[in-house]
Amino acid sequence: MHAIGCICSYKAICIIEIKTNTTNNLTNKGIALLIIGKYNEAIRLFDKVLPTNPSDPKIMTDKGKALDDLGM
Repeated sequence: MHAIGCICSYKAICIIEIKTNTTNNLTNKGIALLIIGKYNEAIRLFDKVLPTNPSDPKIMTDKGKALDDLGM
């Protein structure tokens, strides 16, 4: 694994450990899960956040990326 991959994975794991469930934190957790390949878990978090921000293009894009990575 490249050094950048290690740093991204480390940061992703640190973000996952955040316990506060604000919209921003849930979105960041979803992105972290996406980075480490936990696509189904990421999608569940994006689905949880989307009702409060239904037109947020970043969240929709991140969910789309997770779905794409799953081959959907």
